[in-house]
Amino acid sequence: MQHILHACSYQSLGVFRRSHFKSILIPSLQLLVEGHRCNMHTKQKSLYEDAIKTLNSLQSNAETLKKIRKDKERDKKVLSNIPDMLEFSRRAQITLDKIDKLRVIHVSGTKGKGSTCAFVESILRNHGLKTGLYTSPHLVSACERIRLNGIPIRKDLFANYFFDVYGKLEATKNNCEEEHAMPAYFRFLTILAFEVFVKEDVDVAIIECGIGGAYDCTNIVRFPVVCGVSSLGIDHVGILGDTEEKIAWHKAGIFKPGVPAVISPQKPGPLQVIIDRAKEIGAPLSIAPDIDTYDWGEMAMDLGLAGDMQLWNASLAMQLCNVWLNAREHDFRQLPTTLNGYTQSETIRQVKVFCRPSQVFPVTTEFAKGLKDCVWPGRSQTVKHGSITYYLDGAHTPESIEFCVRWFREAHKAQLPHLRGPVCRVLLFNSTGDRQPAILLAPLVACEFDVVVFCPSRVSLSLDPSSDQSNFTISKDAAMTRCYLHKNAFLKLIGQKQIYTSSSNYSYEHISSQGDQISSLHSTDNIYTDKRTFLRPALADNSPGFSSGDGDMSDHTLQTPMVVFPCIGHALQWIAQGCDPCIDSSTGPMPELPERLKSAQNIQLLITGSLHLVGGVMGLIEPNLGISDIKQ
Repeated sequence: MQHILHACSYQSLGVFRRSHFKSILIPSLQLLVEGHRCNMHTKQKSLYEDAIKTLNSLQSNAETLKKIRKDKERDKKVLSNIPDMLEFSRRAQITLDKIDKLRVIHVSGTKGKGSTCAFVESILRNHGLKTGLYTSPHLVSACERIRLNGIPIRKDLFANYFFDVYGKLEATKNNCEEEHAMPAYFRFLTILAFEVFVKEDVDVAIIECGIGGAYDCTNIVRFPVVCGVSSLGIDHVGILGDTEEKIAWHKAGIFKPGVPAVISPQKPGPLQVIIDRAKEIGAPLSIAPDIDTYDWGEMAMDLGLAGDMQLWNASLAMQLCNVWLNAREHDFRQLPTTLNGYTQSETIRQVKVFCRPSQVFPVTTEFAKGLKDCVWPGRSQTVKHGSITYYLDGAHTPESIEFCVRWFREAHKAQLPHLRGPVCRVLLFNSTGDRQPAILLAPLVACEFDVVVFCPSRVSLSLDPSSDQSNFTISKDAAMTRCYLHKNAFLKLIGQKQIYTSSSNYSYEHISSQGDQISSLHSTDNIYTDKRTFLRPALADNSPGFSSGDGDMSDHTLQTPMVVFPCIGHALQWIAQGCDPCIDSSTGPMPELPERLKSAQNIQLLITGSLHLVGGVMGLIEPNLGISDIKQ
C-alpha cells in the first residue's frame, strides 16, 4: 500500500512518466488484490471451521447415547420427533408455509435411497432445473449433505447459512428445557437444508430420509409432489424394529393423502405393509418396473453408477421424475388423481391395482443423459492410484453387502488381465451401530482375501473438533472392541466354511472363535495382529487367490493375517507400503508385512461395511470425491 501511495504522490508532482507510474502501480495493485484474496480465503476457512466445530458440538457424545439407549421411555420419545422439529423450525423462522412452497421429492428406504436421490437430481438437472439435494451421511465434508445443482454447497455459503440459523435458535433457547434448547446434529442439518433451498429458490428439492420415515426429521414436509421407497432390509433395528414388516411401516410413513407414491419391488410381507399404509393414508401407489421394459429407442441404457442394485434405483428414480414432471405440466395446481388408468379411490379399493407396475414411457435424451452423468461417490466406486486399486462401497446391510461382493468379484476379475505380476486382495472393514458383524461379514468370505484388516471409522488417532469427519458418538475403546468382534466373527466364519468344504484329502486346523483379550485397548499405539493360520478351501468361482496377471492358481495353504489398527490412516499406511503418495508414510513403527502383501506388485483393496469408513478413506485418497465429474 505504501508503494501505491508513494507512486501516486510522485505522479501528482509530475515527476514520473506514465510508463514509470504503471511499472510501480500495477504490480503493487496486483499484490494488494492477491493479499486481499488470501485474507478472504483465510477468513472463510476459519469461519467454516468454526461452523463445523459448533455443528460437532451438537453431536450426542458416547456417554449420552449410552443413557438414551437404556432409557425405558425411549420408544415414546421417538413420537416427539416431528413436534420437536416443528418447534425448532419455528424458532429458526423456517415456517411450514415456506417449506410447503418447495416442490419436494421425498425418498425413504433401507438400501439405495441415496443413489435413487442422486439419479433423480441428475435427471432433473438435465431437464434444465435448479436442483436442491439433501442426503446423509457425508463422506468427507458436511457440505456434501446439501447440494445445489449436484455440487456440494460452498463452504462460505454453508458457514453463512449455518450461523444465521444457529443464531436464531441460540437467541430463542432461554425459555426451553435443556434437551430442547438446541436441535441435535441431524435435526439441525435438516433445518439448515430447508433454509438453503428456500433462500436459494430451487425448482425442486430432493429430500432423503435419515432413519425410518414416519418419525424422521425430514417428515415435516406436508405436501411433497411425490414420495418414493427404495429396497427394504434389516437395519437400525433398535429404532425401527427387527423385521422387514416393522421397518416397512416406518418407511411408508412419509406417504401423504393424495400424493403419488412409487416403490421399488419388495418382498411379499413388507409389500403388504406398504399397501396397507398407502390405503390408510390415501396415497395412490405403484411399483417401479424393470428398467429393461422402458422404451429406450436408439439410446443405450448406460448408468453412471456401477452395480446390479442400481438398475432398480434408476428405475425408481425415473418414475419419481416422471410423476414430478407431469405435475409440473399442471403447474402443481392439482396433482394427478389417476394411476394406471384408475382413479385414486378405485386404486385404494383394489389391492391388485396397487401391485401393478408403474407405466413405462419412452426414455428421452434428458432421462438417458441424467442416468449416465450421475455421480454418487463411495458406492461401487473404483479409484486407481498406481499399483493400488481401491474398491469403495459403503454397503452396510446384509443385502447391500451381497450386491457389493458381486460387484467386487466381477470388477477385480475384469482388472486382472491388465495387471502384471502378483496380485494381493485385501479387505478393510468396519461396521457401526447395532449391526450384526457375522451377518455382514458372511458374504465377504467368498472373496477369498489374502489379508483382512479391521479398523474404526476414524481417520487418525485424535479427533479434531473442527473436522467434518470427527465422530464423538462412540468412544475409542468401544470402537476398538467392535473391531475385535469383527475379527473374531470373521475367524469363526472361515472356520465354519472350512469344515463345510472339507474333504478326505485335506485336514483343517480348528479355529477358536473365543474373544481376544483387549485389556490393552487403552493404549492406542498398539497394533493388534492375528497370527493364526488356516488351510484355505477351494475358491467357489475358481478365481485366483494370489495370482500373477495371467490368473494362475497358487497353493491354498496360506497364512492369512487379520490385523486390527486403531485408525484408517495407520491401516492404509500399512497396506499401501508407500506406493500411494496420498497416504502419509511418516507414522511410527508398523507390524511386519505378510509375504503375500510384501511381494505383491498390485493391490486390490475393498473398503466396505460403513459409509463412514469409506468416507475416511476417500478423505485421504480422493478428497474432491470426483465432484469435478459432475456436468452442469
